[in-house]
Amino acid sequence: MSLPKEYGLGSLSDCFARCPDTNAEVTDQFIVYKTKSRSDYWFGNYLVSNSPVTLASLPHIRSQWLEHFAQEKGILWQILEWEIPFDGVMPDVSKIAAASNAELDVTMVRLAKRSDFQFHVSSAALESEVELIQVNTEDQAKSALKIALADLEASPETGVTADFIEWQFDQRLKAANLGQGNWWLLLYQGLPVASCGLFFDQDGSKGRYRDVITHPKWRGRGFATKLCGMLAQHSFEQSQVQELIIVSEPDSTADKIYSKLGFKAVSCQIALKAETSSSLLG
Repeated sequence: MSLPKEYGLGSLSDCFARCPDTNAEVTDQFIVYKTKSRSDYWFGNYLVSNSPVTLASLPHIRSQWLEHFAQEKGILWQILEWEIPFDGVMPDVSKIAAASNAELDVTMVRLAKRSDFQFHVSSAALESEVELIQVNTEDQAKSALKIALADLEASPETGVTADFIEWQFDQRLKAANLGQGNWWLLLYQGLPVASCGLFFDQDGSKGRYRDVITHPKWRGRGFATKLCGMLAQHSFEQSQVQELIIVSEPDSTADKIYSKLGFKAVSCQIALKAETSSSLLG
């Protein structure tokens, strides 16, 4: 699916790296995502606007929500997202969030290009002990899922369930089996310590990282840096990919890792999240 040029790299890569069960419909002003199999999938049932949301446009947003989601059962959250270029200053959309009675979620979209990306493992000794492998077997898939579930156990405040993590991981593997990308494991001394996915657009020129996770037991040792860096290096050297996209919370540990690796901040994705009974739907 190709998107109009009004959408940024974050929105573009969200679309081509989406779960197979998630349907994307492009209208004049929105991308409408629906995941019939999981009404509790927050970013599987939402609207993406092709232009910044303003106080003046909120009534129209409400009407669009009613048109696309009012008859959908089990939708827990209304989520509206848009993307703007990053000019070095984080956007202030607090007034819009307050007017919408919504929580605010801002993420940083970063980009690395084949032409200027370089990565080196920091020590020769460590280089001999770490290995990047593509997930091809059931046992490897189980190892990657265990990392995701351990991450959830370490962060129960997120409100995500183990059932959802298992469903989402199964969706990622289905996407890989459909030829849309691959799942990867980083091994340290033969043990799986971190994992992520990398999915591609239709012509293979752009890639999007998904779910970069280090097992809680192995955090603080640079494995996320090695996983993302080695995978980028591998992709630029072994495939036709020209650009790699990665998304994280601004100023988070992950965001600092990606910046240090050479991923440049290009845009911000802004999402309003409100309960279905609140003012986004009127």
